[in-house]
Amino acid sequence: SVRRSAHQVRVTAQLIDARTDRHIWAESYVRDLTSVLALQGEVAQAIADQVSISLTPQQQARLSQARLMNTEAQDLYLLGAHELNSGEPRKAVEDLQESVDKDPGFAPAHAALANAYGWLGEAGWLPYNEAFVRQREEASKAIEIDDALPEGHAELASTEMNLNWAWNTAEGELKRALALNPNLASVHATYAFYLLRVGRTAEGPASI
Repeated sequence: SVRRSAHQVRVTAQLIDARTDRHIWAESYVRDLTSVLALQGEVAQAIADQVSISLTPQQQARLSQARLMNTEAQDLYLLGAHELNSGEPRKAVEDLQESVDKDPGFAPAHAALANAYGWLGEAGWLPYNEAFVRQREEASKAIEIDDALPEGHAELASTEMNLNWAWNTAEGELKRALALNPNLASVHATYAFYLLRVGRTAEGPASI
C-alpha cells in the first residue's frame, strides 16, 4: 500500500503465502518524495531477500542507485502513462513532454514519450517521418540515461521496424529488453508483432 502526503510517501509491503494465507513478512518505509526511486530499489531488495531471490551484481547495483526525483515531473509522467493506457496519446505527448522538460534525466518519461509518438505515427495522427523520428530520439535518450530500462530498448525496436525496416536491429533491441525484464507484457507484445511482420509466426507462442 502507498500513502502520499505533500512531501512524503509511506510504503507498506507485505508477503503472504497464497496457498495458506499465512503472513510471512511486512515492513513500512517513509521517505521524502524526492527519494522515491531509491525507495523503490530498497523495497525491491528487501522483498528479494525475503523470498531468497539471487540478484546479479548488475541488478543489485541498479536497485541501490539513488537519484533525486522531481516530483512535478513524476506526476506528469504518471498522468501521461494513464493517458496512454486510456488511448489518448495526443494528450500524453503534452504531459510527458512537460515531464522531460522539468527533469531531462528521467528515463521512463522519455521512453513513454517515445511510445506516444510511435502510437501517433501508427494511427496516422502525425506525419510518418515526424512521429517515428521523434520516437527514435526519445527512445535513444531513454537508453542513454538508463541502458537497463527495457522500455527504451522496446521503443527503439519499434522505430527500427517502422522507420528503417532494420529487422535485425529491431530483434536485437527486443531481445535486450526481454533479457532485462522477461515478464514485461508490452515487450512480449512488440516482439510478437515483430515476428508477425517478418513471417516467423510459428515462433510466436514461445515468445508470448
